[in-house]
Amino acid sequence: MIITLTLAIASRPLVSLDFAKDRGLYRLNTQGEIENSYTLKIINKSHQNKRYNVSVKGFEGLNIIGPAYVNLNPGEAADVSIFRDRRV
Repeated sequence: MIITLTLAIASRPLVSLDFAKDRGLYRLNTQGEIENSYTLKIINKSHQNKRYNVSVKGFEGLNIIGPAYVNLNPGEAADVSIFRDRRV
């Protein structure tokens, strides 16, 4: 049992990512674009300070609001806003 517990602790992920759509279907921004917004939650589960590079690849029209890098202390969490716009 001790070996199983040790393996479970050693193999746990050191970062947790949760991607969720914000409430509401969509909104119209000032440029006449339909905008869907999402939140990326990053949790540092390690025992060290970590710096995470936040970027989006492979999805046209997806933009990040906020910094490209997130510095997190051990056990700390951060929310990053992401939105997708489409021309009306």
